[in-house]
Amino acid sequence: MPQLETRTWPLELAPGAEVRIEADAASITVLRVEPGQSARAELAEEALKWFELNVTNQNGSAQIRLNLRPESFRQNWLDWFTPRKGGLTVYLPDATNVQLHAEAGKVCVQDLDLESLDVTADAGAVSLRRLTGAIRARASAGKIDGEDLAGTLDVQATTGAVRMRLAALDAGEPDIRADVGTVQVELPRGAAIRVMAESSLGSVRDD
Repeated sequence: MPQLETRTWPLELAPGAEVRIEADAASITVLRVEPGQSARAELAEEALKWFELNVTNQNGSAQIRLNLRPESFRQNWLDWFTPRKGGLTVYLPDATNVQLHAEAGKVCVQDLDLESLDVTADAGAVSLRRLTGAIRARASAGKIDGEDLAGTLDVQATTGAVRMRLAALDAGEPDIRADVGTVQVELPRGAAIRVMAESSLGSVRDD
């Protein structure tokens, strides 16, 4: 399968930088920058038919905004959520403070040791994998799935399911909630952790 051409926007980040990512409707992936490479945002050239990407670097921090073009509504809307076609990939260093808001779509953040992460998805799925830091995640309508998480945890889904597999946690009680839906929490083997897990209308399961 031929590799898609991508366009790159450099991110000029100071240590402990704040990075704010906002998107209308898309697939968003946040990864650790590769050794010897620079922090950046990447978008497939094909996706520029549907999206406009604006990156602002200021005082060692960055703001990334992904907007749907008005003419994109005449295209196949399923392409907006296809990582190969409409996906935004952001490569960041560890110890970054990340705020991410997606109105709709798929959000994946993985393989990072962050200072803090604040993710909000109005509609869609949130996937958190192999992360350390102060983690806060919200989904109004959709699923939040976490695996091998460490640090502090504050997770809430208004309508949808929450599944968390915890690696290690700092002092304090992780707060994991689903107003309407199921909550499943898997704790580290042998760990003495007090977890606040709650579902207003649904089930709670700990493993």
